[in-house]
Amino acid sequence: MKLNTIVDKKKTKSFLITHVPQELETVFPLINSIENNSNIYVIFFREDLYNYYRKNEIFKEIKNKKKIKIIFLKNIIQKFFASIYFFTISNSLFIGDGIKPLYSNFFSKINSILNKKIYIFRHSTSTLLKVNYINTPINNNFIKKHDYLVPTEGCKKRLNLLKFKKVKVIGEVYKDKEYKLLLKKKYHFGKKFILLFSYKSNNSCFKYSDKILHYKTIIEELKKKNFNYKLIIKPHPTEKILEIKKLMSLLKFTNYKISNKNSLALALNAKFVICLGTSAGLLSYKNNIPTINFYLFSSSKKEERDVNSKSVNFLEKIPNAYNAAQLNSFLSSI
Repeated sequence: MKLNTIVDKKKTKSFLITHVPQELETVFPLINSIENNSNIYVIFFREDLYNYYRKNEIFKEIKNKKKIKIIFLKNIIQKFFASIYFFTISNSLFIGDGIKPLYSNFFSKINSILNKKIYIFRHSTSTLLKVNYINTPINNNFIKKHDYLVPTEGCKKRLNLLKFKKVKVIGEVYKDKEYKLLLKKKYHFGKKFILLFSYKSNNSCFKYSDKILHYKTIIEELKKKNFNYKLIIKPHPTEKILEIKKLMSLLKFTNYKISNKNSLALALNAKFVICLGTSAGLLSYKNNIPTINFYLFSSSKKEERDVNSKSVNFLEKIPNAYNAAQLNSFLSSI
């Protein structure tokens, strides 16, 4: 990645984690690419974000390797004073593009006085490939004021059409050779497995009933193939583990394991990958692991899912399976 060519590697940097756990999947590979001659702080503004870090072995290894100082802000008082403090001591700050207005407004007020360099980074692995369909980043006005670090030229082109003028391409974190080498040394899975990048159920176009149908179809098709591989399920960072366990019990399927290991490490060691409309599929697809996005049309809100299926350009060229037959065809090609 090209971060060292963009930022001053000798100066103090603070990474503010405010929004979603996926931010860490970008932040730690970025930090891993910085040379060891600057003070680096990673500041967590929510307990769930901090816990996501604590459970990830590779993040902690990078923390030790780069001598990162980890800060968890437990309450509003700490958040208020610590924000001012880290803006004061830092030469540059890094903030995810999913930041909520509550934080962006507060940070803007602090920076109107201190005038520190702020970089915005993508909070997920998706690349914002096309101008249509995909929602623009939250807080456009806040983001447009600062350098926006994106993974691809396609992403930059899309943002330029939306009048973002300060966009810099740094490369895709999931293709970074140094980061992948670190993962290879850390994780040893042994036998290959089938990886399912799951997704949280919601009240919109992926209700719990939809989730049951997707899981049921996947399991039925896997049984038909009689694969001698365990199914590893990687939950979405905000997905409830208990919900997956209940679902698998309902479907009476036992040859599976739920894993919270590093997403890229899992992707790189999988025999093949099925993703449920999540950009995590790019981790495997961009590394030449057979990958398919499974997206049933027969679920509730069929029309909405139909529209959404045409907007999965954030998944780039990952093949789609819209029914059991297409999923079966993909499995047959493995």
